[in-house]
Amino acid sequence: MAPSKLEGPGLGPSLGELAEELLVEERFLEKIVELLRDRGQVIFYGPPGTGKTFVARKLMEHLASERSRREVVQFHPSYSYEDFVQGYRPVTREDGSLTYELKPGPLMRLAKQAAESPGEHLLLIDEINRGNLPKILGELLYLLEYRNDEVVLMYGEDEDRFSLPKDLLIIGTMNTADRSIALIDAALRRRFHFVPFFPSEPPLDGLLRRWLKKHRPEMIKVADVVDKLNAGLRPVPARASLLRSSLSTSGRGWTAGTSPLGSRRRTLSRGWLSGPRTPLWCWTTSHRAGLPTMCRGGTRRRTGFCGRPEIARVEAG
Repeated sequence: MAPSKLEGPGLGPSLGELAEELLVEERFLEKIVELLRDRGQVIFYGPPGTGKTFVARKLMEHLASERSRREVVQFHPSYSYEDFVQGYRPVTREDGSLTYELKPGPLMRLAKQAAESPGEHLLLIDEINRGNLPKILGELLYLLEYRNDEVVLMYGEDEDRFSLPKDLLIIGTMNTADRSIALIDAALRRRFHFVPFFPSEPPLDGLLRRWLKKHRPEMIKVADVVDKLNAGLRPVPARASLLRSSLSTSGRGWTAGTSPLGSRRRTLSRGWLSGPRTPLWCWTTSHRAGLPTMCRGGTRRRTGFCGRPEIARVEAG
């Protein structure tokens, strides 16, 4: 197999070898690397269990074979700027007294190493939508778009200005079944490229069949059963809060029938994650049956953005 045009010195397994291991097309991985190097940060989004974190970790090993060039963190509601960037931490002195010292977080540690050492460094942020992103990122929200600029950090001195090295690449993963996806504002969305991971669409469709064919050919009939089940479920939008535009091209929206969690009807509304045209769908409440509630770019019309994700039988509205 010919070497990938995206390979270079110091890389791990070639993209071709990685694609063969992951049972996906090499071009899919090439596109991800191109997007990552274009903007410096990408987000893998899709339902749980579709391999977002697994693929991200494998790509990290490909782009930065040395373990010291990779860092993995997971966002959660208690995660803060002080945890991620830098903050004061308690330190015990030799005499037993307690003091506080400014300690770098994983972002600062990796950024410092990327600035001092040539070559790409990778930061994986798992479950990026579960944290309070404006609070965690702080000044980084600006630097994600303007990497050539320098800023004074919240706990930094005026003479100590900070910038994000171009060799520091960020991969985030986002679970679209989580209602916290609605908290990602448009300003942050446009700073990332988004890569969908849905089991019924390329490159993940047929993955089970390819795996069974390679490892357990005697069980290939399992893939036939799964395909039939998925074909029967296809009319129902099972992607919870993040869906693709193929679900509804007419703009009518989708409404849910009687829900065990409430008697009000639900309307599926549409917004936008980021260019190029990555749509965000989420549940909102309509007080009048059949009344479409459309949200785009965080604006509100008639009802809030978003309501409780109560998913019941779904039919075209």
